[in-house]
Amino acid sequence: MTNLARTNHLPLDASDKVVGVLYGAHNDLSTMYRTIENDGINVFAGEELFYHITGIRGLYQGLIESARRAAENSQMQESIQKLIKEVESGINSHKDLYGLQ
Repeated sequence: MTNLARTNHLPLDASDKVVGVLYGAHNDLSTMYRTIENDGINVFAGEELFYHITGIRGLYQGLIESARRAAENSQMQESIQKLIKEVESGINSHKDLYGLQ
């Protein structure tokens, strides 16, 4: 992006750059994203990202709800529950490996 702006003789500064995080909320951003933001680059997460891209409020929540419904209606639900139980059993069998006592 920077090189293209230079090629086209366009001014470009940090306020023109944006980092998007597809999920979560701004309050939940990791230190890495906060550092990027402190360097003057806009960081948008979850709802605010989808709003800035589309201009549609509530789109992010709608996408989450649609994904939830699709997962609930999927034929994989039984397999997912089986996998969860296997992982839980494995963790409980080896608590020392996970720092659980």
